[in-house]
Amino acid sequence: MNCAHNCIKSMRLEMAAWAALDDLREVQQALDNAHAVFTMIIDKTGGGHISNDLAQLGIADLSEWSEKIDRYADQLESSLAGAVEADLPTETKPGA
Repeated sequence: MNCAHNCIKSMRLEMAAWAALDDLREVQQALDNAHAVFTMIIDKTGGGHISNDLAQLGIADLSEWSEKIDRYADQLESSLAGAVEADLPTETKPGA
């Protein structure tokens, strides 16, 4: 019974991790959309306007967060892929 309970708990954690990865990818898409808005503001306003300067600051901030989210999502995805591979029966692993 304890083994079954641990397996269920492990499966729930893995499902939560995959859901978190999906959420990170959605946040990344939202940042990309905001980046597009700031780029449009820059294109529509000339240099010297406060809106142009603020849009450039916004892009810099979004780019920093976007890189952090990408790194974290890639690490999480690699960890999950490794966990899935480790759980495969030997005969189904590539090269086995």
